[in-house]
Amino acid sequence: MRQDDSRWASTLIPGSNYTYSGAGCAMTSYAMVFSYYGSNVTPVDVGNTYYNRTNPQQSPIDFNVRTLVPMYSRSISAIDTVSSRSSLEAVIVGGIFSGYPTVLKMTRSNGDTHFIVAYGCFQATASDPTIIYIRDPESHINYSTLNKYYDKGWTAANYVTVS
Repeated sequence: MRQDDSRWASTLIPGSNYTYSGAGCAMTSYAMVFSYYGSNVTPVDVGNTYYNRTNPQQSPIDFNVRTLVPMYSRSISAIDTVSSRSSLEAVIVGGIFSGYPTVLKMTRSNGDTHFIVAYGCFQATASDPTIIYIRDPESHINYSTLNKYYDKGWTAANYVTVS
C-alpha cells in the first residue's frame, strides 16, 4: 500500500490542505497495519474514520495514536520514544515474534518526519546485528531495512507496536 497510489494520492486529508501523497505516510502506515489484521481499509478510510469519530473533529495530520488504534479494535502493546537503537530493535523483534507490527516515526535533522512499518526480522547469530524489514508507504523512499534509513540520515523518534 502506498500513500502516492493514484486512487488517493491527490485526495485531501480531512481537516487539512495536505494530500495523502504529500503527507499521508502515517495514515498509510496504519492502514497497512489494520489491513494486516484483516481490515479492508485504505489510507483515506483510516483518515476519514479518525476525522469523523473524534469530537471535536481532529485532522489526521495531528492524530493521537491512542485514539486511532482502538477505532479498529486493536490495542497498543508498546509505545514510547526511542532511547537507543538497541532497545528499539529489542521492542520491534519482540513484537514481530509475537506477530505484531510496529509503526515507527522517523525524523531527520532538517525537520522531515516519515512513518514506516517494521514487519519482519532476521537474526543470523547472536553476534550479528538484527536486520529489521520495513514497509514504506512512500514509493520514492522505500528502503527495505531499518538500517538503510539510519544510513540515509533518518533516526527513529518513537514507536507504536499494534496488537
